[in-house]
Amino acid sequence: MAKQKKQVIILAIILAAALIAFFAAKKYTEKQEAAEDKSYTAYSADSDDILKITCTGKDITGYTISDESGSWTFADTGAAVDEDVTSSILDTLGGIDSTTYLKDVTDMDQYGINDPQMTVTVTDKDGNETTLTFGDYNSVTGEYYLRIDDQNILYGASESDYQALAKNAEDMAAPEETETDTEAAQTETEAAETETETAAQSQ
Repeated sequence: MAKQKKQVIILAIILAAALIAFFAAKKYTEKQEAAEDKSYTAYSADSDDILKITCTGKDITGYTISDESGSWTFADTGAAVDEDVTSSILDTLGGIDSTTYLKDVTDMDQYGINDPQMTVTVTDKDGNETTLTFGDYNSVTGEYYLRIDDQNILYGASESDYQALAKNAEDMAAPEETETDTEAAQTETEAAETETETAAQSQ
């Protein structure tokens, strides 16, 4: 009888330990999944509110473009910029999401912020400037460390967001209109005029 009672106690202890281990593992898994799903918005701006964008970097010539004339141009020359490239830049600035959030950072050197890979300054139509400083690349997260203004918080910017902003001035220039393009436009105009004349004559 005593032996059976001892066995029941042992089984009860094993069962209790198994239950504790099960719930602990479940809780850990839930925490891990929550951490993986956690996303932060490092920076976002409405494209309609942006007046000027200046970009400088280690491996790029950079650019300064503005919308002061009602269309995006190079700020120094007034030359037109590529609409597709500009649209990509504005879309990126519309929302840089991050899986990285490091607060109370005191040593920015550790993350390459004081010797950045790239700096982007965004000026809104009220004259307010926001500086995005891109530090070292973190191969584990696949993100560049990103600091907004002089905050002691670091986010992460994806490789795709970084590359969308990191442009050379020559890559930003609007494509030159070729003779073929001019001829095609003229042909379309002539065709439209002919169609209008034909429609008028048939009435």
